[in-house]
Amino acid sequence: MVGISKYILDDHINNGFFKEIPQKVIYNGFDLPFKKEKKKERGLETVTFGFIGQLNESKGIELILESFKSIKETNWKFLIAGKANEKYISKLKEINNSVNITFLGYVESNAFFKSINVLIAPSIWNEPFGRVVIESILHSK
Repeated sequence: MVGISKYILDDHINNGFFKEIPQKVIYNGFDLPFKKEKKKERGLETVTFGFIGQLNESKGIELILESFKSIKETNWKFLIAGKANEKYISKLKEINNSVNITFLGYVESNAFFKSINVLIAPSIWNEPFGRVVIESILHSK
């Protein structure tokens, strides 16, 4: 039995699957189609936060939109990249319809990371492998 994380492997075993066979964790891999970016200078006038991934409740997007309501400053932007049906996008805009928040739809990840300063990964479930966090580190975010 191969799991893509210890959590996933343990979850299967604890639910009675694959108990009598060898088990191993092998994390997901991916190609690096870019060179690691150099850190940018601090002192930005506007900070651009970003979220990229599936737009659904388990990824924590509702939580982060709710959290952004309490920000009093105006020198920020929040770019949200990912597909969802129009009904769910409308629900998210009802949670927070700030002019500082932009829903981008599908965006190629390298271009997305170049457009943000800080990645937010507010997942509220046990991510088997937070690939987007690894990508953000490689992009110096």
